[in-house]
Amino acid sequence: MVPIGLELVITRHSVDVVHQSIRILESREQALEWIQRPIPGLEDERPCDLLGTPDGCCRIASVLQKIEHGDFS
Repeated sequence: MVPIGLELVITRHSVDVVHQSIRILESREQALEWIQRPIPGLEDERPCDLLGTPDGCCRIASVLQKIEHGDFS
């Protein structure tokens, strides 16, 4: 069972990452497509599969920051 309050934290992290992806990829549609496909910077995991944990959200945010700075590896 998830401790009370942790669900809110996970949800908040997820929302923040989705908003970050929309801002960086400059389109809701592109961000949603990106979130659903395997990403090399995430060891070919799909961001949508990682959104359920704070650690997963941090990994996604880190890749998005790299993309924002021109690193698409």
